[in-house]
Amino acid sequence: MHWLKKRPLPLHALGAADIALDLTYRYWHGLREQGLLPSRSRVDTPQFRLLVPAVHWVDLRQDAVENIGLGPLEGFAELPSAATGGGRSGHRLGTLLREDFRTVAFTGSALFQEIQLGQNGRTAVYTELLLPVADDGVKVTEVLMLVRQQCGQPVSERLATST
Repeated sequence: MHWLKKRPLPLHALGAADIALDLTYRYWHGLREQGLLPSRSRVDTPQFRLLVPAVHWVDLRQDAVENIGLGPLEGFAELPSAATGGGRSGHRLGTLLREDFRTVAFTGSALFQEIQLGQNGRTAVYTELLLPVADDGVKVTEVLMLVRQQCGQPVSERLATST
């Protein structure tokens, strides 16, 4: 198996992708006050866990980004890019996913993206939502990660045909 594409998607496509992704983003965004990031304690409530049980938390207080766990995508970390794919040749998927955590921590912004994995003409598509949290409202300490396998037409293709 190889990874074929990893592409960022606009946040407005969350609703078209999956209701859990959309709910999670709206919940997180609703907790932001005066442009500050919410703390984990405000996001990770029992009520939220009942609504979206598949959330994974990634701690960014570790020294080395290379050691960050990828939650449900950990099993795909060593996948090489496909020779014909739109990915960056020679990079393992895990390396690029860990760079995404670094980007989210630096910018303090949400990231929504699509990851396509393939083998022998079959493709599996996952969407990933990364939402930063900060106990002080500014310095990102953890990232809420929600990964959902998509059925049917990928979100990126639906966006391309709707314009």
